[in-house]
Amino acid sequence: MLSFERGNTTPLAQFLPDPRRPNGLIALLWSDLDPGNGGMVYHERREDRFIVQYDGVPYFPATGANTFEAVLHPDGAIELGYRDLDPLPPLRGMWPDFYTTGIEDATGKEGLTLAYNRPRLTNDFAIRLEFLLWAKGTPAEGVVLAGEQGHIEVTFDARGKNAGTYEGDLLLTINSQDRIKLPVRLVVGEDAPGIRLGTERLDFLTVVATEQRLDLSIESVGSLPLEITGIDADNEAFRVDAAFPLTLAPGEGATLPVLFLPPETGTFEGTLTLHSNDPSDPEVTLTLQGQAVCQDDRDNDGVCTDEDNCPSRPNPDQADSDGDGLGDVCDLCPTTSDPDQNDTDADGFGDACDACPDEAGQEDGCPPMAGSDETPETTGTGATSEEVGPESADAESAQPTGEAFDAEVGESGGCGGCQARPGAPGGESFLFSLLFLLALSLRRSRG
Repeated sequence: MLSFERGNTTPLAQFLPDPRRPNGLIALLWSDLDPGNGGMVYHERREDRFIVQYDGVPYFPATGANTFEAVLHPDGAIELGYRDLDPLPPLRGMWPDFYTTGIEDATGKEGLTLAYNRPRLTNDFAIRLEFLLWAKGTPAEGVVLAGEQGHIEVTFDARGKNAGTYEGDLLLTINSQDRIKLPVRLVVGEDAPGIRLGTERLDFLTVVATEQRLDLSIESVGSLPLEITGIDADNEAFRVDAAFPLTLAPGEGATLPVLFLPPETGTFEGTLTLHSNDPSDPEVTLTLQGQAVCQDDRDNDGVCTDEDNCPSRPNPDQADSDGDGLGDVCDLCPTTSDPDQNDTDADGFGDACDACPDEAGQEDGCPPMAGSDETPETTGTGATSEEVGPESADAESAQPTGEAFDAEVGESGGCGGCQARPGAPGGESFLFSLLFLLALSLRRSRG
């Protein structure tokens, strides 16, 4: 039990509220705990929260060990968390495993009993209490220098209130005098439906190219039935899986499944709009956001491997100029459709766009290349280099080789437009061939 005053006039747990002391209390585990015989009680202020933790505290007389805590928030919310509770020992025939849990104000006239001598608490259990303030000042704190003025905006919230007049005080605590009370008054009109959402935002974190679901809680907070006529999402990646209209009685709640179905990878944002018969808020909205990533992206370009037209080379734009299903960055013929990607001569150009593909069985007269079908020693029409000479039986059939002649042969049906290749005959051999033909011609004319 956590109390904000001293003294105790009742030894046993009571149903709250109770005018007997202690008052102004939070009964986390009212069941005759005995921290004097073991365990520890810690307290800490962390950021804007105040935490009190009971660690291994036994029951009287020094049996068991219980660990639990209370967290107090500045807006009045209270969280009770129970990590490890031991069973209560039977004592003179009294109730085992019975606890009392609740809260009470300093006067002992107002309180809330969550459980009275009942086995309601278990390990890894939590309770959150929130105070729905119908009047609230903003900002909640601040500094006003001498000679200056400060402004506090007061917001009234009639949601969940029945028709009638509500009166209260806003308490202003300052460092120059005692607390100041500012009377406030709220008049609520005739009965009407009201809607409240459990959150203003749904974040679908990382989704691996699949569907993900988050639940949206809705509460009817008016005094008449709430009718939700429909829900719209302005982004097709989000959808609500529910049938409408949906009617909720006053105080009733519902949970609607919101689905995230990304058509592709990337970040998606949208707005969900709920339409209802709430006269003060007929269209309620909340923000949606989700991110879809690949399960496998080998080249880390943001495109899934099974959808990437170049899975091993980054190309986020997926450019495919020839439309053959292969991205330009990995296509052997980026401007010529070449889905087979054959490259017979292994020169880095696909056969479909290679001026000299050097195909098997083709006598094109081109300089031989690695892996080609041409015999390295073959030149011209088939005569070997050893046969060409003054004593050759068929000297007229001998043909010179080299870049210039190679191109000429190509035009007659061989390898048109061939360029010089590594290891191919060059200009010096061509000059030698011309001199040889000239000498041969002179010899015949003399003979």
